[in-house]
Amino acid sequence: MVERKLWGIFCVEQCSQSRIWIIEEIELLKQITRQLAIAIKQAELYQTIEGNNKQLTELTIIDSLTGIANRRKFDEYLESEWKRLAREKFPLSLILCDIDHFKLYNDTYGHQAGDLCLRKVAQAVKKTVKRPADLTARYGGEELAIVLPNTTPEGAAKVAKNICRQIQALHIPHINSSTDMYITLSLGVAGCIPKHDSSAEDLIAKADSNLYQAKKAGRNRVISNQ
Repeated sequence: MVERKLWGIFCVEQCSQSRIWIIEEIELLKQITRQLAIAIKQAELYQTIEGNNKQLTELTIIDSLTGIANRRKFDEYLESEWKRLAREKFPLSLILCDIDHFKLYNDTYGHQAGDLCLRKVAQAVKKTVKRPADLTARYGGEELAIVLPNTTPEGAAKVAKNICRQIQALHIPHINSSTDMYITLSLGVAGCIPKHDSSAEDLIAKADSNLYQAKKAGRNRVISNQ
């Protein structure tokens, strides 16, 4: 018992024959039990601290609205994967996607409905991108980003088209959209084998350019540099 809290029960028994424990032995056992109780308490405290640290870490990298990675996590992860794949000479692809006519959706249904829509879309995208190394993040506003290590532009385009289908399958009504009666996405895809003399910003710029082309071409589509 430590600080009036019972941390466990310590039992000692001599099975071969009955005996009477002397004072010195009892005091030794008391010291052992106190040390064990302190050790258990410290282990429990360590687990609590570890859990709190994990929660704090998640707060710094998770977007509170959508429950997916935030922009900070995206920037850190894309940069680290760019450097890693530049060393290994393997491809890295990026998808940028934007909810079509989202401002109009907010104006039509209200900002609470807009938040719920964004959350549903973000979670659906995350479930579609299943590999452990892939990262789905909120890039900004209604724009999402998907980092796909060891993936060619052709492979990323297939992932993007699957995302497009999954979002349409949600059947989130958007009655004032000029594109479709349901929520849709425009997606820009870019990929390359990273090089040390270039940066991840080049990949972002290409994906963003393709996203712009997808919107310009009528939205609800994928544009890739494959």
